[in-house]
Amino acid sequence: MTSTARSCQKSARRRLLLALGLSCMLTATGASARQSDRNEQINAQGQTFDGTQGANGVMIYTGKVVMTQGTLKVTGDVAHLYLDADNQIVRAVVDGKPATFHEIDDNCNNVDGHALNIDYVVEKNVVTLTTNAWVKQQGRGESNGDKLVYHTDTSNMTGQSGDTSLVTMQFLPKPKGADGQPAPPRPQSVPNCTPTPKAAPKAPAVAKAAPVAKTASAPAAASTAAKP
Repeated sequence: MTSTARSCQKSARRRLLLALGLSCMLTATGASARQSDRNEQINAQGQTFDGTQGANGVMIYTGKVVMTQGTLKVTGDVAHLYLDADNQIVRAVVDGKPATFHEIDDNCNNVDGHALNIDYVVEKNVVTLTTNAWVKQQGRGESNGDKLVYHTDTSNMTGQSGDTSLVTMQFLPKPKGADGQPAPPRPQSVPNCTPTPKAAPKAPAVAKAAPVAKTASAPAAASTAAKP
């Protein structure tokens, strides 16, 4: 019994340290999630629908499920959407093989993830990925674990592994300029990440023809002889 208890305590401490370490390392990146997404409406679709779209109702979508809110996009095979007393979606639980999510942060970087289960609590701005969880943050790296918790309002993330696996991370090196010095940081807030359309190429100018020089005409010959 003593040996089992110690083993469980060590396993719990190891999972806690991994979660705290992952949280601290990702918080240090200074990433900022897209704040405007939280003010956007939620759209959901699937091949079939079942449920009550009313106060405290539950709606079930199955088949090619897609849920969006601003740049946030969650896909899967089955989705349970939970409504509050005001008929607003407060939670979405999506299952898939895998279920996926995608978001663009305020620095115009992509955040992508997948797992067998994704639980999005709207009012807490938390996305929890469970079982074979993977998250990649553009320009920063990627993480794998049994459970990853991503905060959509801060881009902070925590991770947890099982007894026989580990939370793994890959960090990308910081890009450097031509002079070997670290590249300047990107702006902290970019209101619009849509690429600016390229201007249509101008039509080549038509060369003007050089003016033709006029030649002086020879004086007309006298048509009549001088009178005597």
